[in-house]
Amino acid sequence: MKSYRKQKKSSNKSSLIVILSLLVLIPMVAFFCDNGASKETSDFDATRQTLLKSVSANSIIPIYTLFETAAKALDRAVNAYNTDVQGTGTDKATLLVTAKEAWRKAMYAWQEAELTQVGPAGSSSKRTGGKDIRDEIYSWPTSSTCKVDTEIVTKEYDNTNFFTTRLVNAYGLDALEYLLFTTFSNSTNTCISQATINTSGSWSPAAISNSELEKRAAAYAAKVASNISSQATALKNEWQNGFQSDFGNAGKS
Repeated sequence: MKSYRKQKKSSNKSSLIVILSLLVLIPMVAFFCDNGASKETSDFDATRQTLLKSVSANSIIPIYTLFETAAKALDRAVNAYNTDVQGTGTDKATLLVTAKEAWRKAMYAWQEAELTQVGPAGSSSKRTGGKDIRDEIYSWPTSSTCKVDTEIVTKEYDNTNFFTTRLVNAYGLDALEYLLFTTFSNSTNTCISQATINTSGSWSPAAISNSELEKRAAAYAAKVASNISSQATALKNEWQNGFQSDFGNAGKS
């Protein structure tokens, strides 16, 4: 499955340069200022805080804001496609093309955010202030198309607690890619032959029609797209309303 990890040529590479420069600059300055002089230490602290606040305000938050906009557009496009599939289906081909393009734009935007896995986006077990939001949005390489196939059969995506009870490989941009770019057939799936959906016959022409698979995949995709949009807003708000201050004041006692 393609991951569309390549960014647009016009992507803002300055974001990565600023962050990498920050990681190199602070230890160097700290080394050369390690002479106990209070004024130099004070000047260094002020410079560090100014630099960190600038990275947050001018790089990280704008990247998250851009992705939030793309995620909301993706949510609208996928839900429009699902509505048509569940109804008349007269415009589903055109609406699917629009949804796929919205996914591509959202993925391009997210590839810049991939460089900023600090704070709330980062792992809760490895990053200060980490809240695992990155994996909620895009869990690659923890992806499983078989898991998505299984959820299509069980229709667990309809449950209100789906996103709190399922592993991240059942949703996110990677799962949504599979749902939008795959033409599902009741004669085959991506699970091994020993998987329950195959041994039980629940994924077979006798149990489910291709049109029903299409409807379920569309409904599932709509739920996933809406969750991505919600997580995008949550990530931006976590920075703006909390972690931005912590990040800007890093190093203070």
